[in-house]
Amino acid sequence: MMRPIWGIVARDVRLSLFRSESLALSLTFGVLVVLVFALAGDPTKLGEEAKSGVIWCGFAFSTVVTLTGSFRRERESGGMELMRLAGLSAEAIYIGKLISGFISSSASNLVIGAAGGVMLGLKADLGGLLRLCLIAALGTLGICVTGTLVAAISSELRGGEGLLVALLMPLLFPVVIASAKSFGLILLGEGLSLKWLGVEIAYAAMFLIISLLLFEEVIE
Repeated sequence: MMRPIWGIVARDVRLSLFRSESLALSLTFGVLVVLVFALAGDPTKLGEEAKSGVIWCGFAFSTVVTLTGSFRRERESGGMELMRLAGLSAEAIYIGKLISGFISSSASNLVIGAAGGVMLGLKADLGGLLRLCLIAALGTLGICVTGTLVAAISSELRGGEGLLVALLMPLLFPVVIASAKSFGLILLGEGLSLKWLGVEIAYAAMFLIISLLLFEEVIE
């Protein structure tokens, strides 16, 4: 099972990062979200939690753009049908798309986070930076867990990309809020919050189980 999963991951990451416009679009969109907030007022007057919320808006929109591009390619090339004809299980396809989406989204979010940190004047020591990276990874994983399922659903429908945003954004509120709260507390020097960390982990685990149960029905 691992060989087809890593085959999907290698192909998608190569296409996303080197042979498509998805990375450029996700980076541009995410940085623009942060830039608009930064230029709309004085960043020095924003609290750390507000700055964290701005960063996570950029992360969420960037990840949605990445997932949209991944499933648009599958729709245009008939890739999903080919994977099924090759005998790949629905679970293998979902996990492969999830991992590749997470890697591609993390790459763009790393740049967005660095740019947002500079524009908003975020400050953290090495320990704080490592904690921020942990929260960013968990939050991005949570977004990708849900987004991969919803993107698969919307990719089969007319106007699916607009539907993806409409369906996905309400579902992402818990993980985005938990991640932004965790970011804010770390920036304030209070360290990791076990409560918000637990919300992120529980969210990702719950939607992972749901997605694995439903994905075969979705792609049939």
